[in-house]
Amino acid sequence: MEYPKNGSIVIVDDKYDEVEGLIRVFSSKGIPVTYFNGEPDKLITLNGVRIVILDLDLKLGVQDNEESQIISSVFFNLKKIVPKNNGGYILVVWSSRDSELGEKVESKIKKMKEEKASILNEYPLEIVRISKNDVATLNNGKYDFSLEKIEAKINRLISDSSILNLITYWENKVIEASKNVVSNFYEITQTEDKQKLLLTLFADSSSPEGSLDENTIIAPAISPMSVLLSDQLSSKGNVHSLSAIGSELKTLLKQEGKIDLESVAGINTFYHIDKEISCNNAPGSVYLYQTYMDNHSCSSQNCSTKWAEDLPIAMKDEIKIKVDKCIKFEKNDQNYNVTNAERTQKQKEIRKNVVSIFLEFTPDCDYVQGHRKKLRLIFGLMYPIKAGVKIELSKNKGSYIELPLVKYEGDIYNIILNLLTITGINEDAFCSIAPVFRIRKELLVDIQQKIASHIARPGFFNMNDYLAK
Repeated sequence: MEYPKNGSIVIVDDKYDEVEGLIRVFSSKGIPVTYFNGEPDKLITLNGVRIVILDLDLKLGVQDNEESQIISSVFFNLKKIVPKNNGGYILVVWSSRDSELGEKVESKIKKMKEEKASILNEYPLEIVRISKNDVATLNNGKYDFSLEKIEAKINRLISDSSILNLITYWENKVIEASKNVVSNFYEITQTEDKQKLLLTLFADSSSPEGSLDENTIIAPAISPMSVLLSDQLSSKGNVHSLSAIGSELKTLLKQEGKIDLESVAGINTFYHIDKEISCNNAPGSVYLYQTYMDNHSCSSQNCSTKWAEDLPIAMKDEIKIKVDKCIKFEKNDQNYNVTNAERTQKQKEIRKNVVSIFLEFTPDCDYVQGHRKKLRLIFGLMYPIKAGVKIELSKNKGSYIELPLVKYEGDIYNIILNLLTITGINEDAFCSIAPVFRIRKELLVDIQQKIASHIARPGFFNMNDYLAK
């Protein structure tokens, strides 16, 4: 594998003079590292750690550094440095003494990993035991390290087809691409005044009129740089260095395997749903129907919610909930026959927990240029889905948009939008209502295209239906 270039190599050693040579040789190859001297109060959590080089000879304030204390120290350091959802990483345990202690540390970690103990936030993919004397020579009291020897020991354990190789490659390419974007930016703007002017124009051209202040101007100012970064990454050609994992992916491509409901919804949510809402009323925002109704409830005939009162009822009548007669439980691979009474009960439970929503779908150009007069909304229903349950449209299928399965507040939902409910609402009607999530741009553009196609369907003159038989 190639070394990561984003500072995700961590070295923990209380003797800086012993690792100074290692840090220096990493730096000579443009590979930044993060160094800790092993003092507990100076450790910090780092997201995206890929390699941890941990000294087993840390001075722990315990006489002779007892074996149990050393092993506890390893777990303490890893838990402090590596967070949950860090992803794969390699642990390199090294020492200047015999390897027996390293073997015991490795054995303990593997045992805890097999037992799924919560001692660590994330367990290492592999553990590499290295003696300092095997990868370095001592000159004038200081170690001269060989990265090639360390890499060789790591590569003996890490398969060429490991996903860690692909992740590290991608992270390195992001760094390389970002440097290229910045270099191109400086090429067209030679002075700092011109650079600031260009960033100002970036922000102004992509923000609603009058919406920018000293806090909100930064994100749109650098947004075009992010677009160029994405273009740089997607334009890369063949990657011969990852041919091993490429071969495995190609093999998987030919298989017709399916993944479970939970995984499908999780992947869709990761790709299409943004739960970190930074701007209310932005296109793609999803609002709870009931929250809108509660905030604008009144008994007057001119009530602003009058138009929306029957939306859920009318839509539910055209949607069927189908429960399979036989449900397979994946945990024990057992089949369970569902009685008619149980199917009816499950249908009632799903209908009871349906969530009504509004989706804001104003085109970006109107939103960015400040031309939006009203929020453009479409009404929809979110049906909670379990194994063996399907949602089907009974009629008028062309009047609905079915979105990918997603997760919301721990449950899986099938979202269906009703093209016959498109409307416009003054922005102030939603100014006090926070969206529950935002649909990302790729899916939103597809929804906007389907809405446009539904509205602009002119039809054409055709006499085929009158053809004599």
